[in-house]
Amino acid sequence: MTTIPTSAFADQLQALDHEEHRSFVAALWSLAGWETTVDGDVVVCTRNGRERRLLVLPAGRLARVRYEPPPADQVDHVVSPRVTDGETTTVGDSELTLVDAEDMRHRLVYGCEPAAAEQLWDRYTDVPLRGPSWEESGDRWLWAHAALGAVSLVLVAGAVAVLVLGLPFLEAESPSESRVGALDGSLDREIAVGPAEWESRQPTRIPWETTVYAGTRDGSLGALDGETGKPLWTTNLGDRLRTPLVVNGTVYVRSISGVYAVDALTGEQQWAYTNTTENSSHYEILYSTSTRLTVVNGSVYFGDGEQLVALDAATGDEHWRVESETVIAGAPTVLDGTIYIGGLNGTVAAHDTTDGERVWQRSYNGETFYSSGIPSGRTNETIFVAGDSALYEFDTATGKQRSQFDSVVSGGMSPPVVLAGNGTLGNATEDSMVYAAGARSFLYGLDAESGQEQFRYRDEVAQFYPPVVDRAGDNESASVYLVGQSPVSTASATVTALDAKTGDARWHVTEPNQPLLAPTTHDGELYVGTAAGEVLALGTENGTERWRVAAFSGDVTGAVTVVADPVRGDSVDSRVRLGVEGHHDWLTSQKQTTEGGAGSISVVDTNVTQTVAAREQAEVQVTLVNTGSERANTTVTVTPDWETADGPRPVTIGLGPGEGSEVVASFAAPETTGSRSIAVTVGDERFEYTTAVRARPTHEVTALNSPETVWADSNAEVIASLRNTGNVTATTPVALAFDGEVVDSTEQTIRPNETVPVTLTLDPDNAPAGEYNYTVATGDRVRSGSIEVLAVDRREDALPVVSQVFGVTLLISGLALGWRTVTDLRTTLQARGDAAES
Repeated sequence: MTTIPTSAFADQLQALDHEEHRSFVAALWSLAGWETTVDGDVVVCTRNGRERRLLVLPAGRLARVRYEPPPADQVDHVVSPRVTDGETTTVGDSELTLVDAEDMRHRLVYGCEPAAAEQLWDRYTDVPLRGPSWEESGDRWLWAHAALGAVSLVLVAGAVAVLVLGLPFLEAESPSESRVGALDGSLDREIAVGPAEWESRQPTRIPWETTVYAGTRDGSLGALDGETGKPLWTTNLGDRLRTPLVVNGTVYVRSISGVYAVDALTGEQQWAYTNTTENSSHYEILYSTSTRLTVVNGSVYFGDGEQLVALDAATGDEHWRVESETVIAGAPTVLDGTIYIGGLNGTVAAHDTTDGERVWQRSYNGETFYSSGIPSGRTNETIFVAGDSALYEFDTATGKQRSQFDSVVSGGMSPPVVLAGNGTLGNATEDSMVYAAGARSFLYGLDAESGQEQFRYRDEVAQFYPPVVDRAGDNESASVYLVGQSPVSTASATVTALDAKTGDARWHVTEPNQPLLAPTTHDGELYVGTAAGEVLALGTENGTERWRVAAFSGDVTGAVTVVADPVRGDSVDSRVRLGVEGHHDWLTSQKQTTEGGAGSISVVDTNVTQTVAAREQAEVQVTLVNTGSERANTTVTVTPDWETADGPRPVTIGLGPGEGSEVVASFAAPETTGSRSIAVTVGDERFEYTTAVRARPTHEVTALNSPETVWADSNAEVIASLRNTGNVTATTPVALAFDGEVVDSTEQTIRPNETVPVTLTLDPDNAPAGEYNYTVATGDRVRSGSIEVLAVDRREDALPVVSQVFGVTLLISGLALGWRTVTDLRTTLQARGDAAES
């Protein structure tokens, strides 16, 4: 007697709801001798100590899509009411054994007693498990499959025909005759200059708020915005520069040829002292991170060969010059009226700031002092000075040696850093630490009171630059920041942050492509220059790069310095405040160098349009800064020597201490050409400027770019290339005409001899189908183009797309139907084979 085919068996299972399907699976396994229980969607089967957990899937397709199975580790088999090709299925990330309808039919028909199997089957379905009807049914299935296969072949053949031949029964009528709509000649329209305008804004042409200053090997000194790295100004001082130092709004920088003072706001040189005699070979071998000068109490101190020099910080005049009997290494250290220096011949000395007279001197044969030391902070009783392979502590009053710490390697120790026990950049306390790096691969953390080593950090580097210390984020202790050069390649470097108490590494960043220079920190940022002329900022909390700017053409030398108030402020970064090779008054007084006087507004920068086309906007920018300590007001008046819309109008500007403002006035230039004057009055100061008014240039339409067609109810973009043929910037009106009307217009300002694209919108506004000419005109020239308008109900260009979509749809339908037919036919034939075997 013929048994139910697999396909019919699967159809009956899929007619069951999810609960009936679970019940059927449990009963089937029970007939096979398993003890079964139902746990949600899982049928738990046990026999002879073995357990199988069968996840029963729902029958419907939509139910399976929405179904969320239990975790894969809770099941080991999956039961499906459908016929599938695979033996496994995926649940989550796990591959599980699959039991499909064909497996269950085999288990019911051949694995159970026939009477019990038929009784179970009759309980859940209305069709017999065995019987002669299935013989006829099989024949019907074969004829049905043959019919479906034929339909599938017809669909595929039709799809191929559509994709190859298209849809010839869809035709579009020919467009109507061409139409022309054009502007005659140029566009007769004036540009909208408007009345005079005034604006007051935060300065954009000068440094403002946090600013980074850096010097280069080729003599460039530059200022960068501390927030973004944007270059603000650059000035060239002629030869290799050292690390700059900012005091009271002035940048002081040392070079081989002298000392320079530059305005921190504008980059304008204030004075230059070039009466130096230093041998450049000495200059090259000394620590590259040094400022080589110190500015304290209105004086600049620096070494010039074997001489110590003091200058007036305001004028650059020389106060005195004395012999030092040694080539002075690095920047002098100034404490309580005494200058301390270290020398290359093993000499440490103290000089009086008044006249340079020597107070004491100590010499060590075979030693080399590369820096001038740093105070210990214990009321400045002692000073730490780094030698070739040891760190020395000297009494500041007598020069007597107090202690000595020897490095495990020789080759030069870095200038030391002293950090207060409370983790601040201030005077040391009893539990303060001293940090110094060995020339090669060691960093030492020492107790400032006893000189005992607290920790030692080692890294595989060829050289450590002098470290800096600062707080970072929510860390309880400060961090020591190190830059090391790779021992393998000179074109790579590392930046490391260490716990200042334990020496444990907090983060580590590698720069693979170029060497980095000495670091400094301020307000959660670590700044460092590169040998490729870049300056970059990293977050001190985790080393994340905030910005990187290629600021210079030559490599940066030494370290950068950071200023929070370029108007009248000082360097505030950790290198300077810790006194690492150059400092100002903050090292000992912890106060700003110079306080401003009463409110005083100064003009620090002006910018006036030098050349302007007739009837174009001329602009005057005046940058004001209050350099005093009280609020002040001033009046700004801009007066051109020609009549403007509302005449000269004074504007009152109020600024608080350290505040700045950029006042911008703009007004139309006169119609007549020639040299004209503009007067700018700020308070009692008057400035005269000259502006050349030139004839308006010609603007040409050099090219048009538009689509070939546009739907009658859609828009098209027309891109016109406009060229200013003159030698002065000017604005031109631009208009697009279509079908006799101007459909879009704008104005465009173009620099001399520049070509710019202008996008205009062409709207056919349901114009009749046909070929049209459109025109684009400036105030001087006109150019025409063509475009075809397509009727909305005759979209000939869309026919290929429609054909392709229709053909692909037929092809997919035919293939899907063919696949289903082949699958069902194979199942039916297999069922017949099973029946024959039984």
